Amino acid sequence: MNIIPPNKSFEVQLRISNNRDCETLLVIEPWGEVYKMPSMSAHLVVITGDQQQLIDVEWIDEYTITIYGWPTGTVQVFDNGKQISPSR
Repeated sequence: MNIIPPNKSFEVQLRISNNRDCETLLVIEPWGEVYKMPSMSAHLVVITGDQQQLIDVEWIDEYTITIYGWPTGTVQVFDNGKQISPSR
């Protein structure tokens, strides 16, 4: 049996790159946050929560990347070390 200590926090960090020559949208679910990723850029996505769960990354179409986090977590997105806000 795997016992998780109380008040234990888990963190997942993902570096998402847009190596295309066009803008890509990065969507973070279940929060519905959308971030614009300019051509040839990268964002660091940090998801923190009290439950350790899998993170799914999916190419929805040729212009959209979606990351599915866990509902009880929090998300932060960084560009060049600075936290950024959703685009829309």
